[in-house]
Amino acid sequence: LWLCRWQKYPGGIWSCRFFRHGRTDLPSQPRLHRWLNGPNNRNPRMANKEKLRSLINLEGVGLEIGPSFDPVVAKCDGHQVEVLDHLSAADLRRKYQDAPNVDLSRIEEVDYVSDGGSILELIGKRGHYDYIVASHVIEHTVDLLGFLSDCEQLLKPSGVLALAIPDNSTEIDFNTN
Repeated sequence: LWLCRWQKYPGGIWSCRFFRHGRTDLPSQPRLHRWLNGPNNRNPRMANKEKLRSLINLEGVGLEIGPSFDPVVAKCDGHQVEVLDHLSAADLRRKYQDAPNVDLSRIEEVDYVSDGGSILELIGKRGHYDYIVASHVIEHTVDLLGFLSDCEQLLKPSGVLALAIPDNSTEIDFNTN
């Protein structure tokens, strides 16, 4: 699994840091070092969701894209987050009603139902979000550059796009494709 943190800086400059889940040879930035090896991370195999959450300011206003039945940032935990998914919450519950190991109560109300088109056009809130998080979504986008451009326009100037990207070289991710 690859994790990606996009950060926009003044002047429209974007920085992207990719790092692989479980790797210890990350760049030597102090924050990433603390993130992997610090006193709050006693378990070196911290859950992917925890790592994604550590990349964003959970006090801010967020957008989660495609959480389905397993949100990274849950409304029920008190976060100010809007949800975009490919189905409504009711349709997601119907889709997964017979799926093993799926807790239907974790499916949150969906604010925006996407048809695969521009999320900027669907949502229309330029410069609104402090963060956008998407886990295992980017590989399903039909227009990667359009997706990234839409996210840039939806984010505040200091906003962060946090992505979890499958790594097909690992058995877990390979078997889920």
